Amino acid sequence: MTRLRLIPQPSPDSIDTLLLPVSAFPVPTQELEILQHFVLGLYDYLRSHAALESAVFIQVEHLHRAGNAQRFSSNAAHWLPMLGLGVWPDREPPHSWTREELEELEEGQPPRTLMPQLFQITTNGNSHRHAIETMLGTGTLLCAFAQSPASRVTAAAGDLFLPQIRDPEFRVFRYYFPLINSATLAAAALRADGARDWFCETNVYLRESPEDGGLLIASRESLTPAFEALGFRREEHHPGHWTIEA
Repeated sequence: MTRLRLIPQPSPDSIDTLLLPVSAFPVPTQELEILQHFVLGLYDYLRSHAALESAVFIQVEHLHRAGNAQRFSSNAAHWLPMLGLGVWPDREPPHSWTREELEELEEGQPPRTLMPQLFQITTNGNSHRHAIETMLGTGTLLCAFAQSPASRVTAAAGDLFLPQIRDPEFRVFRYYFPLINSATLAAAALRADGARDWFCETNVYLRESPEDGGLLIASRESLTPAFEALGFRREEHHPGHWTIEA
């Protein structure tokens, strides 16, 4: 029997944040089946019941994992991906490596990722759901759900991040979008405004986060009805925790 849990994470008061840990990326087959049930069900719920628009991205940095690049490229003609840049809102704006940071690297330590690029799925219809079903479990998936269309969400991100970027080579992308993990949310919790602007008009944010070892979910609204509809149950002795078994 496979069991998945949703575990609360530190975050601003205005944001509900949960981590769904996985055993590994790529996610093993039996575990992936129940993960797909959850994420595709949540997608359907947010699109229909909550009437939210979706935006789907693929994190290029993690396409090197076994089979990911082939899986993506075989669908690219259908998805028409558009290249953009991911930005960590709690870190320095994107910039080139400096001599100082390269000199400070320990032996064998790789330098930071210079350009955390994203591919946005630009075709409509069933393409977003198909991309989620295809790429979920690879460690590359990033989804956003908002009352506004994807173009307005990425425009809000550009308005936030582009003025902070000084290096010309980082200012040429078609769009920008926030990259968020548990450390980002912990930093946001320390800000008086709760870093509301970091979410760029997004209501629900889902990201496969290899650094956190799972799927991160951050939401401005309660997802309790969705979790209950998808078969999750509250853990009696762990407030805020949810479990599903299959």
